[in-house]
Amino acid sequence: MQVISQTIRQDTIYTMALMLHIKVKPRSGRQSCQVNKSGVLQVFLKSPPENNKANSELILYIAKLLHIPVSQVSLHQGKKESKKTLLIDSPLTLADIYIKLGVEVQHEIF
Repeated sequence: MQVISQTIRQDTIYTMALMLHIKVKPRSGRQSCQVNKSGVLQVFLKSPPENNKANSELILYIAKLLHIPVSQVSLHQGKKESKKTLLIDSPLTLADIYIKLGVEVQHEIF
């Protein structure tokens, strides 16, 4: 999984944001997160990928799990694709996000 950290300017205050690359599985009949064998974060959603329903559910679900306002989570790329990039405007680290999403990342040892 790729994570890119970038700085966003809001007036004169600089805040950190995190870009989170995920794969969405709409119409799964459940809401959950997991990291697959390839290390990709997958989010399972109940809504169908029609009329922006799955994207809306994704943003609401992630904001709820991270305990941040919905306004701090936005869809950066992938509006009509299963691979999406979320912009999370919060001081949370990637490790914090994974803990709050309830997933564990397995690190390979070389």
